[in-house]
Amino acid sequence: MAFVLRIFLLLCVTTYVSAQSQFDFFYKALSANENKYPDSAFYYIDKSLSFEWDSVIALQRAKWDAAAGNYQKALDEVVEVIEKGNINATLYAARYYAFMGEIEKSLSNLNTYIHCPGSLPHNIIRTDSSFSAFTDLPSWESFWLTAKSDELMELRADISYRLIQKDYNSLFDVIDNALLKYPDASELHYYRFLVFYYTENYSGALKSINKAMKLLPDNAEYYYVRAGLYKKTKSYSKAIKEYQKYRDLYPYNIYVLKEMTQTAMDAENADAAIQYAEEFLVYFHNDINLLFTYALALEMKKEYRMAIENYTKVLYLDRDHADSYYRRGMCYFELGEFEKATNEFTLTMDLRPRNGEVFYYRGLARLNNGDKIGACRDFERAKIYGNFNADGYLMKLCNEK
Repeated sequence: MAFVLRIFLLLCVTTYVSAQSQFDFFYKALSANENKYPDSAFYYIDKSLSFEWDSVIALQRAKWDAAAGNYQKALDEVVEVIEKGNINATLYAARYYAFMGEIEKSLSNLNTYIHCPGSLPHNIIRTDSSFSAFTDLPSWESFWLTAKSDELMELRADISYRLIQKDYNSLFDVIDNALLKYPDASELHYYRFLVFYYTENYSGALKSINKAMKLLPDNAEYYYVRAGLYKKTKSYSKAIKEYQKYRDLYPYNIYVLKEMTQTAMDAENADAAIQYAEEFLVYFHNDINLLFTYALALEMKKEYRMAIENYTKVLYLDRDHADSYYRRGMCYFELGEFEKATNEFTLTMDLRPRNGEVFYYRGLARLNNGDKIGACRDFERAKIYGNFNADGYLMKLCNEK
């Protein structure tokens, strides 16, 4: 915890060193909130909004107020968002009024929301736990009995339900029939993409998402899911490009950098992985998984000292992270520091006592450090635990027949 606190304080004092921008402060706010520093989170998000008012950032602030139980303040912020043109925010207003027990105002805003383009299907809203306090009241049932919905909205509700139920066999017919009536409804092509994706027909999925994107080219989510599709089919370079387009359209989601880092690693593009990881770690220093991946990328680039430094950071946060001991040992091995490598492999064995690969490399480290007897013992254990790379050493060095 002390390490996390020091990191967070460092983040605070570097505010005037790093480039100041609306999103710089927004990402600092996200980091502060994740690390449970609510006062700092509100400070930074207010700094972000001081650059230029932004509906997405304003809604994020409202969500934090609501999470803290400050529903009236959250509501005031949502009303401002609505007044400035984002009518879809009426869903948040409906939720916050519901939390405050004001059912009439909640239903009034909900009525506005369900007629917004792209609103959630009725069946999804009806199961929203935000409204659980009055779902048994007559006014709730009366609202849905009189709520108007067009045929496309009803189709969306039906398709959403079938997706939840994983009723893929019937979905193709439902969606194809709907497309005969609404060929330009991008969301129907998106639903078709989902069915193809979940049934592992990736070529069909690609055709469907391409059609959706042609109809609605500025929809950030479409780029995001196409990136995931490319990643699934191991088209990593294409996936990275799609993730970048997604970020250009929707820069609020800094967490996508974690996916971009891993995709770059899958593509064996260490330079890109390092770039994405460093951008994320500016704000989220204590993300163990990304720190480890970052260290792996540095190791891939043969930046062994920097890799060791970052594996050490991981171990500071999680002293039982066996992979970090092992990779740190491999870095020391590559640097020719065999005694340190031996120590790291031994620490790995404390957590993974039956790993043949670790015994094999500790044997090599001991051999290079002049400990033939210890090396032979490790080669024997490596073979017992399924690593047969040691066979040659056992026969030539350890006189095993």
